[in-house]
Amino acid sequence: MQRAIGTKNSADVIELNRRVEEQRANLKTSFEADTRCSIVEKGRAIRQELSRIKNRPENVGSVLAAEVDGLVQAYNATVRVHALRSSNDRFDALLAQVHEALQHGRSTMPADRIRK
Repeated sequence: MQRAIGTKNSADVIELNRRVEEQRANLKTSFEADTRCSIVEKGRAIRQELSRIKNRPENVGSVLAAEVDGLVQAYNATVRVHALRSSNDRFDALLAQVHEALQHGRSTMPADRIRK
């Protein structure tokens, strides 16, 4: 997460990481069902806050870029060597369009550019 949004929200992310570590420590020492339910609820709240941070307008581009990077790494590691050259060329062309859209601040691509 920190890599995806950079330093813009580092205080928020540091606080969320602190809360996660606190709940991990609580989980290690808890044996009661009510305590574990409380930990689960606090974990859910942390996840929701993280989602809110990711979906802030100033973070959407960075988050999408990080997700695209992950997709490219996975494609290159598992698919590219087995795919037809035409499929790889198509993937690369679409990737270039995604990068262009991210540069210009558009999070969606027009359907006519995707379906060629």
